[in-house]
Amino acid sequence: MTVSQADESSGADPRAEGQLPQQQGPTRRGLRRVAAACCGNWPLRPGRGADERISAVLIFHIAERSRWEAAKQAGAYAWSTLDKTLDDEGFLHASREDQWEAVRERYYADVRQPLVLLVIDTDKLTSPWREDPVGDDSYPHIYGPLNPAAVVEARPLTSTAEPSASFFRLFLGEAAYRMGWALLSMVAAVVVHAVVRSQTGDGQAFVAALATLFAGAVLATVLYRPIMRR
Repeated sequence: MTVSQADESSGADPRAEGQLPQQQGPTRRGLRRVAAACCGNWPLRPGRGADERISAVLIFHIAERSRWEAAKQAGAYAWSTLDKTLDDEGFLHASREDQWEAVRERYYADVRQPLVLLVIDTDKLTSPWREDPVGDDSYPHIYGPLNPAAVVEARPLTSTAEPSASFFRLFLGEAAYRMGWALLSMVAAVVVHAVVRSQTGDGQAFVAALATLFAGAVLATVLYRPIMRR
């Protein structure tokens, strides 16, 4: 009788008595490696190691308040940037918490419409998202419409924009300012000329002309200097 026959007849399990090696299931680290290989690199929870990957983080998006209010009624938000839609870009731009203020200063500084900062819980998104490399950094992008249920907070942003003047308006304003001072100088020179001629008579026209030229030069210097300092 062989050993296996003896074990079968006795009803003993060889694996339980250590005669055969136990089969081991996949380890936790092994499962994580498999998950990383098939699903890519998910965002990390701050302060955790690479083996503590999770999918839920907060990302941020700056929106015009009117567009956000309309999106809540429609059930989806589809503006990628200030002037481009989801169809134009293929995704919605977003930022991390340490990025959104710089994005606001760079792209929304001149916006006078009321803005809101959308705080988005990625775990509640119905569209896929990921962080894509942009230059030397990476930014989160949402590849589909933003469902309002994923927005856990909409923070009003105070406008820092000032009314902007076009180049044409600035040019006309500066030209009108300088022409005004030039006309004032000319009027003053004419007055000086008239006074000098009244005192010297018509025979002293040359003296009157010199006095007018001198007065005009003095006035132009006095009046034009503050203009150049503006």
